[in-house]
Amino acid sequence: IRLAVPEARFAVSAANETLAGHMRMMADALGVPDAKSWIEVGTVYDLMQRCDAGAVASGTATLEAACFGLPYTLVYNVSWPTYIIGKLVVSIKHLGIINILAKREVVKELVQHDLTPTTLAKATLALLTQKELREALQADLAEVIATLGSGGAYQRAAQAVHSAIHFGLDHSVFSSHSQQSCHCVRVYVTIQPELRVRLESHQQGFSSTGETGSAGRMRCQ
Repeated sequence: IRLAVPEARFAVSAANETLAGHMRMMADALGVPDAKSWIEVGTVYDLMQRCDAGAVASGTATLEAACFGLPYTLVYNVSWPTYIIGKLVVSIKHLGIINILAKREVVKELVQHDLTPTTLAKATLALLTQKELREALQADLAEVIATLGSGGAYQRAAQAVHSAIHFGLDHSVFSSHSQQSCHCVRVYVTIQPELRVRLESHQQGFSSTGETGSAGRMRCQ
């Protein structure tokens, strides 16, 4: 990549300092000590917004990268026994979340034997040097992300759980007039500090508290 784009700069984000330490040791072991200066900690979302192209390991990070509009190549490499067992258990055409949602290869996937220094460098260079390819991928990513909805998932999830609690109270507890004691169960669903739902059932009684921001509090005994 440096031969083709001398001005290229590299960065990689580690989730924590422990992982960053392992990455620095890998750089030393591979004889590229300069790569240690590329390692940052806890800056993954910042990198997704300021990089021109990236390589992202398969997982939720690929969806996050798409949300930020980062042109990237998906990479994935595990031990062969793990890979073979996974292929036997799950049969899917694509591995990446974006490609699964789109039902086609939007993002290039380099998996197992297809992932080599050469193939990854080639894919990354294509994104770095071909503006049309980069912009087309960004447009495709935006199109797939648009199918996920307009946001507000936290609020809707809290409302759904809160409604389910009300439904359960109305139909399962009070309408039945059952005198049988409940099993001791405590369920706590925490979405955000201001969106909290709590359900408790006790022996010989039932107690429920639901909070959805300014919606207030509901308590039944």
